[in-house]
Amino acid sequence: MTRRLEDGLTIEEQLLVPIVAYIKQLEQQASTLEWEGKLSECDAILEHLGHVRHYQLQTGSMYYPLF
Repeated sequence: MTRRLEDGLTIEEQLLVPIVAYIKQLEQQASTLEWEGKLSECDAILEHLGHVRHYQLQTGSMYYPLF
């Protein structure tokens, strides 16, 4: 049986984020890091962003798992 948390969601359900908002958040983080000159950190975010976009295209999911 799946254990529910206080707010009624399972741990897995809490780790699903709306994918469009997550993509926008990653884009903003990358932009900020680039502006600050932190290019290696920016590259890491952009690589993850590419993975998230690929996941969205492959699955058509509206949510991205953070687990």
